[in-house]
Amino acid sequence: MSPHRRQVLTSAAAAVLATVGATARGPSDPVRRPSRRPVRGPDFAALARSLDGRIVVPGDPDYPEARRLFQPRYDTLAPLAVAYPAHASDVAACLDFARRSAVPVVPRGGGHGYAGWSGGDGGLVVDVGAMAEVAVEGDGARIGAGARLGEVNATLAARGRGIPTGLCPSVGIAGLALGGGMGLASRVHGTTSDALTGARVVTPDGVVREVDAGHDPDLFWALRGGGGGNFGVVTEFRFRTHPVGDAAFAELHWSGARSAAV
Repeated sequence: MSPHRRQVLTSAAAAVLATVGATARGPSDPVRRPSRRPVRGPDFAALARSLDGRIVVPGDPDYPEARRLFQPRYDTLAPLAVAYPAHASDVAACLDFARRSAVPVVPRGGGHGYAGWSGGDGGLVVDVGAMAEVAVEGDGARIGAGARLGEVNATLAARGRGIPTGLCPSVGIAGLALGGGMGLASRVHGTTSDALTGARVVTPDGVVREVDAGHDPDLFWALRGGGGGNFGVVTEFRFRTHPVGDAAFAELHWSGARSAAV
């Protein structure tokens, strides 16, 4: 773990002054050795007190589950802490704490990424799962970054609306939308990010921004396919929806031995 920049500068200055003092002493002067204080890690208890959400750290009963991703291959990853912010202001507090404590930050939505990018080994995972509200507003929808596709599709379909998404119900909307988002309806309605009309995002400077085509348009453009934790932590999405009705689908199965014939 890297010490805070201020600690590094303080330690370096103390070492220089100790050297200067040693050269100025006479041979009979006693040598005063600087005291060695243990380097303290990030104060996650202080962060927890500043949040409306909660923090899980190693040793807590919930930690084994909190650190786990969907892919078992990443079961050995061990973040320093997992934060569950209740709203965008909590996210801003997490980013401010991480910046002051020199702790890497990893946003996490559904935790399904095959590359393990939401694991946060040795860092602070900011899990947006608590912000999962799905609301239909006319032909648009507001969807919390922690919502999963199962609840997104069910809520929208109940109002006769939909957005292009994948099929797996436990995948998070955040990673899907920020990474582009392909689904069965994409050939008709485009990708998930094509339907994105705006977002609430907390940038690394701790500012909560409402972005769309008319506000921070460059950031909005970047989020539509290239924003999986690269430019900030998104806490809410706004989508354009399309009408949906009943649909039928079929699956074809065959053995590997028949592949050539198929």
